[in-house]
Amino acid sequence: MLRPLRHHRPGGWYHITARGLGRRAIFHTDRDREHFVELLEGLVSRYRIILHAYVLTGNHYHLC
Repeated sequence: MLRPLRHHRPGGWYHITARGLGRRAIFHTDRDREHFVELLEGLVSRYRIILHAYVLTGNHYHLC
């Protein structure tokens, strides 16, 4: 079942999360996490996003 479309609100806060398929690990090593943060830094800079917080666990992440 599809989720309803999210509405964009200028200045709005968003909670973004993604989980590995079948709750499997998406980060296996510290280097995996470091690489993810490097990619995230590039996206924040490129799209001028304000990232207030993030959490990386073994099988999912949260961005806010």
